[in-house]
Amino acid sequence: MSLMDSLAATEAVSRIFSDTSVLQAMLAFEAALARAEAQCGVIPARAAAAITEAARAPETFDCAELARQSLRAGTPAIPLVRVLTEKVRAQDQEAAVYVHWGATSQDVVDTALVLLLAQCRGVLVAGHQRVQRGLRRLSQDHANTVMLARTLLQPAPPITFGLKAAGWLASLRRGWSRVDSRFAESHYLQFGGASPRKLERQWRRAHHLGEPAHRRAAERIQRGEGKRGDVGRRSRDRPERPHRGRGRVADRE
Repeated sequence: MSLMDSLAATEAVSRIFSDTSVLQAMLAFEAALARAEAQCGVIPARAAAAITEAARAPETFDCAELARQSLRAGTPAIPLVRVLTEKVRAQDQEAAVYVHWGATSQDVVDTALVLLLAQCRGVLVAGHQRVQRGLRRLSQDHANTVMLARTLLQPAPPITFGLKAAGWLASLRRGWSRVDSRFAESHYLQFGGASPRKLERQWRRAHHLGEPAHRRAAERIQRGEGKRGDVGRRSRDRPERPHRGRGRVADRE
């Protein structure tokens, strides 16, 4: 854990969002994408196997070099896909063509973040339960411990410290219900490429990334939502679209 991380995160949370963990999540996206597309007949099964095999070795990727190239590319997805493609080409030259097939950089980064948030929830749940047990114990142990109450920093009629601790516990529970609901709402699959693709492929890829994402994708398909989340997101994206004919010159070295 770095000095700055120690001010805002625990060691467990820092490990989840470490370079190695982020890299593993992005590679999980690429492997799941390849397997799902092979099932849909979009790419050869042989190519999916080669991509999955290359993505299983995150220790062979240089995180420091990827970070340096990400600064130039504006996203870690571009250098990652470039390196992954080279590793697949070393095994099967024809399979290398199908790395990242039909996806965008945003698909990789957003879905990797969702996968990391799912891991983070377990850590936060354990911490929440520990604090909750402590406050409940304080409330019970000090049910008859009298203390001076305050109103606008002025003395008020006495209360018990147990009651004060019970108020902290109630506040914690209310806050956690909102936090937990946000985890559920954020567990969406981001996929569609530069233009909408078959929803069946979206559904199948979610299945490879885990049951929660699988269910969320199925819900979206049933509601007929297509590629993105809501109208508001689409309206915010519209002004950011690049002018026609403007290439991504910074992608090339």
